Formats: sequence, structure tokens, C-alpha cells
Amino acid sequence: SLAVTGAFEFLMLFMMAVAVAVDLVVLAGIFRLRKRRPDLPRPFRTPLYPFLPALTILLYFLVLVTILGTQPELGAGAATMIGTLWLAGWFSLRNSE
Repeated sequence: SLAVTGAFEFLMLFMMAVAVAVDLVVLAGIFRLRKRRPDLPRPFRTPLYPFLPALTILLYFLVLVTILGTQPELGAGAATMIGTLWLAGWFSLRNSE
């Protein structure tokens, strides 16, 4: 019944918006981690750093803006989910120190 009502497409777009937003945060973490902890061993070298991660962040941001700009109701749900994830991460980091 999800395919017939169109709810499946909405769920897929919603999860894509959240996945792209989470990927943006992870990619931004590359820059933050290298700045705050330059002494850590790096078992994996990021190819063409800092250009490739910066380009990827820009492209992901454009994809996210396109998704949320064309479907505002999707944006409201995704913003709520992303805000909840951010809040959970903030509490988790605050309690671990």
C-alpha cells in the first residue's frame, strides 16, 4: 500500500535528505579533526585533501538545498530529524567529558 499511496516515495526522499545531511556533517568532521588533532595517526589519507572534501561538501549542500527547496514539507520533517540527531549528539558529547 506504500507504493500505491505515494508514501514510499516520500519516505525514500526523506531518508535521502537525512542521509545527505549526516554525510555533510561527517565530511565537515574531516576538517575539524585535522585542525583540532593534527597529531593523530591517519591510517587513511583523504585523496586531494582539502579540495576533494570541500568540493564534495559543496555538491552535497547543493543536493540538499535542491531537495528541500522543491519539497518544503519534506524539509520540515528532515529538519526535525536532523535537529533531533544534533541534540542527541550534543548531549552525548557533553555527558562523556
